[in-house]
Order: sequence, then C-alpha cells, then structure tokens
Amino acid sequence: MTESALASGTYEVLRNRLRESADDLRQRFEKLHSERAAVFGSIQTRLNSTTHVTTDHNCIPRDLFATDTHILLGYNVQFGLKTEIAPSDVLAYYRFDGQHARQESLDPQLNATFQRDFQELYRYY
Repeated sequence: MTESALASGTYEVLRNRLRESADDLRQRFEKLHSERAAVFGSIQTRLNSTTHVTTDHNCIPRDLFATDTHILLGYNVQFGLKTEIAPSDVLAYYRFDGQHARQESLDPQLNATFQRDFQELYRYY
C-alpha cells in the first residue's frame, strides 16, 4: 500500500468517526433541548430585519438593546487624551421604523442619577 493511499484511508476513517460523533452529539443536544423546553418553556427568536447604523466615532460595538421601535447601541472607542467621557460618546440611540434606523438624541433618556453613575463608572473602572 502506498503512503498516499494509507494517508487517504486514515483521513476517511477519522472523518467518518467525526461525523458519527457529530451526529450523536446533535441528537443528544436536540433531546436535551426538547426536555428543557418541556420543563421551562421556550420562546422562539427570529430575525425580523437588518439595518445599518452609523455612530459619531470609529468604534467597536459591544452591546445592543432593541425594542419594537428603538435601538440602544453601546460601543468602545479609543479617545486618547480625553479625560471626561459622556454617555453620548459610547452610546447611540436610534428610532427604528421597520426598515431604517435613524439616530436620535440620547439626552431625553438620561437622568441625573444615570449620568452621575456613568461618570463614576468611567472614572474608576
């Protein structure tokens, strides 16, 4: 038997074992998922639509909270020497109409307590 035929045969054996293991794992997961759904219930999630959003800064998105009509996007930004970070520097607020997200002012959503907590969070952490 040639070396390439041996390598090919070994590859086939390993691939078949991995497929069998994957099938077994998939079946076990589906069984576990159905048992969990029977005990705890299940809420089906689905993607309604997609949209592009723009921010005031070049950033890395970190978290997103969405309702039927609004999106709150949290992101990380490199500010360099800037010492005070405002909520509008790392959060963006959008109104979503089902197809487009239009940025709105974050100010009406902020209260004094949130702003104080936000400043402390950025100052100490």
